[in-house]
Amino acid sequence: MAIAAARRGFRVASSSPARHVLFLGQFVAVGLLAIAISGAISLGLRHASGENSIAGDGQSAYLTPARCADLLEYYPEASSCSAAELAHHADEIVSYRLAMAPVAVFVLIAYEVLRRTWRITPAERGGQRRWHSALGVVAFGVAALVLLSMGFVNVARGDAAGTARWLSDGGVSLTFCGLYVAYRRMALVAG
Repeated sequence: MAIAAARRGFRVASSSPARHVLFLGQFVAVGLLAIAISGAISLGLRHASGENSIAGDGQSAYLTPARCADLLEYYPEASSCSAAELAHHADEIVSYRLAMAPVAVFVLIAYEVLRRTWRITPAERGGQRRWHSALGVVAFGVAALVLLSMGFVNVARGDAAGTARWLSDGGVSLTFCGLYVAYRRMALVAG
């Protein structure tokens, strides 16, 4: 009897905070996916244009002799401590972002399992779609505005350090904002 009840799922009260967590989990998963995509683009930019296009540290970092020795140990091909620091920063930018892909997949799987287990009704799902799409348009729209502005300011100043990263991240945010606009329109039409 308990197994049959578990297969049917159970209802969580519509006022329950668990439903809000479920909604936010879906939004977080999409955000993590956007970060992972920006990591893949940063990897391509790094190979096409070099570390300075995404890291943008330049020659400004002061490094202690011990830190310099550590970096040169990990990046023996670097010509200087600054070059090793730049390579290290570029590695962090790419690897930390790409690491978000499996986290996003895990969160999406958890969302789907909980959604099915908690038996979200079509009316509740419609309400979640409307809120999710509105939040996505605002969040990714603001992120696109900020990131693209930073990139264009660097272009206007003639500063190439890190500019490609700001512009590509802004492009990813703008793309997700556009996808959320389309999703919002569909959610509103569906009722």
